Amino acid sequence: MDVKENSYKTWFDRLPNEITFLMFDYLSINDILYTFFFFNERFNNLLLKHQHYFKYFELPKTNLDFWKNILSIINLHIEYLNITTIDLTLPLTLFPNLKSIIISSPYGFPYENLKLIFESSLFNNLHSLRIKRDEIKSNIFYNDFIRNEDNVLEEVFNNKNSLKIFEYPTINPSFTTTEAYINNFEQNISLHSLKLLLTDFQDIFTLLLFTPNLEYLNVKCEIPKDKQSMKVINVKLKQFHLTLVDNISMPLAGSSVGINFKQLTDCIKQFSSSLICLSIYFNVPVPIQDEFYLIVKQNHHQY
Repeated sequence: MDVKENSYKTWFDRLPNEITFLMFDYLSINDILYTFFFFNERFNNLLLKHQHYFKYFELPKTNLDFWKNILSIINLHIEYLNITTIDLTLPLTLFPNLKSIIISSPYGFPYENLKLIFESSLFNNLHSLRIKRDEIKSNIFYNDFIRNEDNVLEEVFNNKNSLKIFEYPTINPSFTTTEAYINNFEQNISLHSLKLLLTDFQDIFTLLLFTPNLEYLNVKCEIPKDKQSMKVINVKLKQFHLTLVDNISMPLAGSSVGINFKQLTDCIKQFSSSLICLSIYFNVPVPIQDEFYLIVKQNHHQY
């Protein structure tokens, strides 16, 4: 499409650039591009001179030929891609300078498409991969979703990629009971931020063995129940956000055992010298014990 063909004047053309940019603040980048990029020569030039508008892009669902035409001009400037569909409607090769991918489809994201991202030549250059989904509601959905996902963390926990931020809200098998699951893990010194759904409380310390430079950790896992001693981890966490449930795969089930508060406090103590933010949410009925109050009172200055 030739923007010079659109030579007619509209009231938009009478707006000064300052007002136009204020109007852009209320629109998504996709709306701006779709509406104004080929509107006329003035708007085309205006956008091309302000290329920061091209950094954030949402993978389109329709009119793909139209979008390919736009992407042939601006694709080198796109750094952040938001995927809201269950399919990759356009190939990732159209975005050679991607730094971040956010998958925010409300219907989940098939593993086959996630695998395409991992196998893409762009994956090792990504700085951030966030997979945002609704919480898993039942065992049926859970089992169906993770059937082919055993190697997801393996793709992240290695020394080949450049990921600094990883978010993956799907239940991962217990590392404690399935040690073979982590046999191929490697240290990733780039990772600084993790948000995960784990099974066992002990899995936190298993993961930290592979993330020596981690600073932000957001974990949802089952309550500490056993009396195993904590692994000593030399990780200087700055932010630790912990959500505890009784049964990670059946969150609506009733509480069957008590929380091992000593194990919980021993965990927190390991990061007390570096933590600047700590939050713990108990998503279970918790009988408050005097012993727990005593532990908190004795150690509150360390958190």
